[in-house]
This record gives sequence, C-alpha cells and structure tokens, in this order.
Amino acid sequence: MKSFIDTRLKIFATKRNDPTLDALSNLSPWFHFGQISVQRVALCVQEYKKKYTESVNAYLEEAIVRRELADNFCFYCENYDSIKGASAWAQKTLDDHRKDKRTH
Repeated sequence: MKSFIDTRLKIFATKRNDPTLDALSNLSPWFHFGQISVQRVALCVQEYKKKYTESVNAYLEEAIVRRELADNFCFYCENYDSIKGASAWAQKTLDDHRKDKRTH
C-alpha cells in the first residue's frame, strides 16, 4: 500500500489503463486473500485527495464502486457464471460467431 501511495497514486488517474506503465495499486492479491482490506486502503488513499484529486477519485471508484457492482451482479444474476447470464445481444453475437475460424 505504501509503495502504491508513494509512487503510483499520483499517476493512477491518467496511466492506469496503459499496460506498459506501472500505475496500478497491485493490491488485488492482498485484497483477495484478506491480508488487507479495501476499506483500509480507501481510508489511507483519501488522505491524499487534495494533492491527487483525480487519482484518488478514480481509485475509489474502481476499488469500491466497481467491486460492489460486481458483487451485486453475482448476487442478483442467477446465471452470473454461464452464458445465460450475459445480455441477449452478447449471447447472439457469440452464437453468430460460434463457427468462426480461429488461429488459436
């Protein structure tokens, strides 16, 4: 967490989607295995809101809002783990291209 806040938080808002740059928190494994909580990181990151407003807002949106959306989708969508859980347009597109030749 300290490494993220000290070195990458300042560029998180503008560089997080660039795979060639190290701009992410890299905390997902620690969240997943319960070594640190999203709440703890969110509280620490918020201390930098005046200095890095855009990055703090972007991080909190991804760490809290998107995480909640994913949890809610899995909770409320009975078929979240199968093709039946996808939107009709997505199911149709996948079915339309089921027999497309692939190089892999």
